[in-house]
Amino acid sequence: QEKNTVFRTEKRRRPDGSTYPWIVKSTGVINQYYFYCVDIDFGPFFLKFCSYFPYTGKLCINGNHWAQCQAAKAGIGFTAMDNAFAAWTTPPRCSGSAIGSAPCRSRRCWTSGWRSCRTRSPRRTQADR
Repeated sequence: QEKNTVFRTEKRRRPDGSTYPWIVKSTGVINQYYFYCVDIDFGPFFLKFCSYFPYTGKLCINGNHWAQCQAAKAGIGFTAMDNAFAAWTTPPRCSGSAIGSAPCRSRRCWTSGWRSCRTRSPRRTQADR
């Protein structure tokens, strides 16, 4: 059970003394259901569902596990930590996409991450247009 935002009803009174139900937002300790899964592209993730109105759901995916799955698919060797890369055993390859096919020309992508390690496309000349 976990604390969560829920909607409940409470009695309110009219000036003549009669009561009527009113929906209010409050917090309550309610049951949560977790489903732990593993995907080929995203790695481990979980779905969390609330058992009380408004029956909220939550999908939690870890970006580091996604990057590890993509690196493994591309054949990049690495030492994985629980939530990060400990070391590269094969130099990563860089291009415009996250995992590409052009080899890195510097150690910049090892230290700065994928975004700064994109190879530039050659400039188009007037003859190419």
